[in-house]
Amino acid sequence: MQTSNLYILVFRGRDYIKIGKADDIHARIAVLQRIWGPVDYDASYCLQAPVAVVRQVEGGLLSLLAQFAVSVMEGDGKTELRAMPALSIALQYLEIYCASMPELGGLKMGVALPPSPQKNARRRVRRDRLLRKSMCMTRSISDIAHRFGRINRLLTLLHRRQERIPFEYERRGDQICFRVRRPNSVSSLDSESSAIMSYFSFQIEDQYGWGGFNFCSVAGSADVVQFNVNLPSPGVKEWDAVINYFVAQSMAFLERLPTRSAAAKESVPPLNW
Repeated sequence: MQTSNLYILVFRGRDYIKIGKADDIHARIAVLQRIWGPVDYDASYCLQAPVAVVRQVEGGLLSLLAQFAVSVMEGDGKTELRAMPALSIALQYLEIYCASMPELGGLKMGVALPPSPQKNARRRVRRDRLLRKSMCMTRSISDIAHRFGRINRLLTLLHRRQERIPFEYERRGDQICFRVRRPNSVSSLDSESSAIMSYFSFQIEDQYGWGGFNFCSVAGSADVVQFNVNLPSPGVKEWDAVINYFVAQSMAFLERLPTRSAAAKESVPPLNW
């Protein structure tokens, strides 16, 4: 249920009060103070209630206290100004009204001061920090999905070209040794091997911090390139479900491959396995 605020504002050094309603009482006071002078927050009153109740009570109070209306120059809310003697009558009226509706919680003396600029600034800093962390988390998930997408495309390519690309792999527990025989002598750090190895390098950032993980190493000898892949587990409990999901999807692609391709007429020997 939407609520609003009925207020009775007492102004410092003035002989009148202001009766009105506002959803954001601090924003309303900021406007009124520029016209009618500084508000005495401690001496003012506030009643929070459903919007319909606030409208009803405000109308009843202003009608009841019509004889106390003050003649002032033009200004926002001038028709809701009442001479100071009206305050005691208004409080008696509200005391009786609230007694008949205990669910309202009663009229409160004193209006809380608005948040200081420094406090607002600190809130903005915290909000911006949370927003940045949220964006970092989203980018991390997007990057993980992108890298696993590359892995899956690579496995699909090997499946399609198994008649032409000689490869062989074994899995032992959470480790996979994947070997490819190349037509020429290779280096473990050639550009193509390095690019594939980068598919298994992840950076994760969220509200808990940042972490980097690499799950693949590469070695080369003669015409064989070997990729040693440790099935990833980031060691961060909050990310386990995300990583495990993508790993399961990629394992489904891997399991469609023969452990030795048709193009590998002879076994592709492991390097330091």
